[in-house]
Amino acid sequence: MKEKILDILDKIKGVSIDSRKVKQGEIFVALKGEKTHGALYAEEALKKGAIYSVVPEEFKNTYKNERILFVKDTFSFLVELAKHRRKKIKSKVIAITGSVGKTTTKFMISFLLSKANRKVYPSPKSFNNFIGVSLTLLNAPFDAEYIVTEIGINKKGEMEELSDLVKPDIGILTKIGPSHLEGLENLEGVFEEKTKLFEKLPNSGFAIINRNSPFPRELKQKQIKFFIIWMKKNLDGTVRDLCI
Repeated sequence: MKEKILDILDKIKGVSIDSRKVKQGEIFVALKGEKTHGALYAEEALKKGAIYSVVPEEFKNTYKNERILFVKDTFSFLVELAKHRRKKIKSKVIAITGSVGKTTTKFMISFLLSKANRKVYPSPKSFNNFIGVSLTLLNAPFDAEYIVTEIGINKKGEMEELSDLVKPDIGILTKIGPSHLEGLENLEGVFEEKTKLFEKLPNSGFAIINRNSPFPRELKQKQIKFFIIWMKKNLDGTVRDLCI
């Protein structure tokens, strides 16, 4: 079933997980929410213009519509679909992580790129988890020159998995702070997990960090190509020069 959708992935206009907001030509992927399951709205999504609705196999006896496709796990399906899309897009992907300032930095970079007449697609809102990042990759226009996304984590191992999904060309670290310590334990744990983003950069890629970022020795030991800048003071000129 996945192969059927992969065949038309280049032709669809996007992917939605909200039946109320699905647009003509999109695929609706039904996920389980806090109060209800998106699978209950599979036919509603089709009526609003979705090409297909993708729902879990447990709903096989609920629907007989040929445009409702069944997969074992819709969350895993969404992520795998995004990985396939990432392989096909030619856009440069800028990934931003950090304890604070990710959304602001994302929109500032996107503004500067657009002012330089570059076609840029920033992730909507703070789409920084597996679902949000997947939707960003799946809904970015094929002709976008840059995709700017956030990456947020709250436990060990997430950054490596998200970085494998995003495959960033440029990585940005805003700041290391005492956030999500219940899963990352301490500042050293936050640093270790956040900077795993940089380990996924290609040889042509580079990382951008604050000059006053903590753990400078540990950063150097990672042997990653860094541009160390004053994010607050020189963001306008510096990022334009580095990212374009």
